[in-house]
Amino acid sequence: MNAETSCRNGLPRKLEDSSNVDPAPDDWIDAYVQGKESRDSWNQYSSHGSIKADLEPYSGMSVDWLNWIDIFNSLVHQISMSPGEKLAILKTKLRGDCLDLVTGLGGGERAYKEALNRLKENYGNRGVIRAAHLQALEKLHPGRDNSAQLKRFAEKVRTHLFVLTQMGGGDDLYLIDMICSRLEIGDRLAWNERPPRKPIDGGSEKLNEFGKWLCAGAWAYHNPYDIVAEQEAS
Repeated sequence: MNAETSCRNGLPRKLEDSSNVDPAPDDWIDAYVQGKESRDSWNQYSSHGSIKADLEPYSGMSVDWLNWIDIFNSLVHQISMSPGEKLAILKTKLRGDCLDLVTGLGGGERAYKEALNRLKENYGNRGVIRAAHLQALEKLHPGRDNSAQLKRFAEKVRTHLFVLTQMGGGDDLYLIDMICSRLEIGDRLAWNERPPRKPIDGGSEKLNEFGKWLCAGAWAYHNPYDIVAEQEAS
């Protein structure tokens, strides 16, 4: 199965299955906008301090949306302060077209909800996010004879696979085969010949298992001198 056939319209067909998955990092927006969010878990910390500065700006890249909005939820939305304050912080953390989407909405909670809703509608499109992560996976290569490159490759693969599982699992056979095809023959055999495990229900768990296995294998190639050399170079 080639990438062009599998990723027609930006995603493998099986990626549409969204049963038996945990809530996505931006699902809280719908609950909040619809008035269904529980505020019992909100952090009762002061809105003053450096916590807001820890959130990097968002510029509209679909591949970054779920991670960014999850951090915004933790660092800003769940903090005990007024919706107007949260909206003001939100505006300072958006760039380009993202900022234009939330400008001119007024103030208060209604404007804050509208801003969140617009952002999710424009940047939380599941088909676009999946396509972005699939394309990123297809561009990744482990390099040759370099354990540091292999480690970075493995960590990036694991991250992309994890995001895909958050949106309803994935075409695990296609994705795993695609990634394995870029590994050395010994590593491909190691995955296929690993000790039997309990059956895994659903592609999402299989993808996460593969991501963890890949990272563990990449780290195994590192010796202490490699690690020290990387630390000194960074």
